[in-house]
Amino acid sequence: MVDLRASDDRSKLIKLLASWAFCPRSVFGYDKTISHIGALDCFTFSVDGLDEIIYAPGTIRTSDNLFGRHTVCYHARAVPSNAVHEFTKSDLHPKHLDLFVKDAWAFSERSSGDGSNDEISFLKTINEKFAGDEDMAGKYPLLRAGYVVAYTNEGGWDSSITAIPDDTDSAFKTVGPDTLAKTQYRRHKRILIDVIAERLYGVNSVDELIVVLADAMYAHSRIFRECGILQRDISSNNIMFTRGKGTITGMLIDFDCAAKADGIAKGGPIQTGTGPFMSINNLRNSTVQRSPLDDWESLLYLICWMATFGAMTEHRKAFRDNKDSGKEGYQTSDIPICSWNGSFKSAAISKKDHMSAVEFAPEVIEYFMQHPGYQHLASLATKLRKLIFNNPKMSFFGRGVSPNMDLFELFPDMSTVANYETFYDKGVAFNISDPFERRAICADKIVDDLLGAMKTSKEDALRRMNSSSSATPTDD
Repeated sequence: MVDLRASDDRSKLIKLLASWAFCPRSVFGYDKTISHIGALDCFTFSVDGLDEIIYAPGTIRTSDNLFGRHTVCYHARAVPSNAVHEFTKSDLHPKHLDLFVKDAWAFSERSSGDGSNDEISFLKTINEKFAGDEDMAGKYPLLRAGYVVAYTNEGGWDSSITAIPDDTDSAFKTVGPDTLAKTQYRRHKRILIDVIAERLYGVNSVDELIVVLADAMYAHSRIFRECGILQRDISSNNIMFTRGKGTITGMLIDFDCAAKADGIAKGGPIQTGTGPFMSINNLRNSTVQRSPLDDWESLLYLICWMATFGAMTEHRKAFRDNKDSGKEGYQTSDIPICSWNGSFKSAAISKKDHMSAVEFAPEVIEYFMQHPGYQHLASLATKLRKLIFNNPKMSFFGRGVSPNMDLFELFPDMSTVANYETFYDKGVAFNISDPFERRAICADKIVDDLLGAMKTSKEDALRRMNSSSSATPTDD
C-alpha cells in the first residue's frame, strides 16, 4: 500500500517506477529464448540436439491462475534452422503440426538440482520402461525433449553450465536473500511431446469415453507398479485420446503433480489435484498415506461430473444453453455434485455424504443426462463406488467413510468375524479403525478389482461399438 500523501511513500513509488524502467525484461516474464517471426506471426525456439521449433501464437490449453503453474500449451513442428526463412503460413496449418509443447513454471525444491522428482524425469522413466511395449502403446506421452529453460545474458537458449536458469531466484535476485527465501520457488520448464492427442470431451460417444478411461487407468496402474510413480491428478484435462484406423486409445498425461511411491511414504500427505475430482483424503489433508485408490476415487468423481454436465462437447453445450440434465425442473445450484467444487472442507463433507450409503446416492445419479449411453456411465460409477468404498472383499471395518465404533465394540477380536480369513484386510492391525487407512494398506488388491471392472466395461463398450458399426439399415 502506497500513501501518496506521505513523502516517504512518494519516494518509494518513484524508485519503483525507475526500477521498472531499467530492469531486465525477464522480470516481467519476457522469455529470452523465444523469437518472433513477424512475417508469419509465429514464434520459434531452439532445443539442444533438435531442430528449430516453430509454432503459431494460438494456445490450445492454458492455466493462468494467479498461484498456478502458468502452463501454456501449443501445437508445433520441428524444422531445420536454415529452413525457417523458407516457411509460409500454409506450413503452419494444423495438419503439419505434430508436436505438443508444454511450457510451465513448475513448483520445485531449490535443493533438487538434478530434477529427479519432476515431470521431465518421470516422463523419461516412463518412456524408457515402456518402449516397445505394445500393451502400453499410445497410452502415455512420448517425450521428444524436456528441459529447464536457461539463457545467456545476450538471450537465446544455452545448455552450458554458465547459462542462467530461468527460475524465480534469477528473476527476483534483487529483492535480497531473506525475501527470496520466502518466495515460492519455481523453475521454467519446457516439454515436447511427439504425439498430438485430442481432449477428453472430443469423444463421439459414451462407449468411446469408457474405452479411453479404461486405457488411461490401465496405464496409471502399470506406471505406478512398474515405475513407482503415482500420477495424483486424474481429471478431465489429464486424460486424452488418439484415433487410429477404426480404433481409439486413451492416454494418461500430465505428471506435474506426480510423486515417487517411496517419496509419498516418506514425505507425508500433500493436497494436490483438480478441485471437483480430488479424493476425500486429499481434500481433508488426512494423514492416511496417499495411494492409487485416491486416483481411482478421482476417476469416479470424473465419471459423475461428465455424466451430469456432459460427456461430449455437444452435450456440454446443450447443458450450458438449455440446462439439459437428467432431472426435470431444476436449477443448477440444485445439482448435488456442484458442492464438490467448493472449498476443500465443504467438498470433503459433501463427498463423504454421497459416498457413505451402502447403495450409491440416488441424488447423484438422478441428475445424470438421459442421452443414449449415459446409463452405462451410471452402471460404471455404481460399480467403482462399491469397489472403492464398500468392497465385499474388505471386512466391515474397511468399508464406508468413517470408523464404525459399534462394530469394534461388537467384535473385540477381528478373528471372530465370520469369513475373517477371506478378507483383504485380515492381516491389518485391528486397532486401525479408519476405513480409508485399511483400504490404503490393501490398495493393490482393490486396484486389481477396479482394473477388472474397467476391463469388463471396456469390452462391453467395444462390443456395442462394433455392433453399431456393423449394423445395416433395413427397409420398413
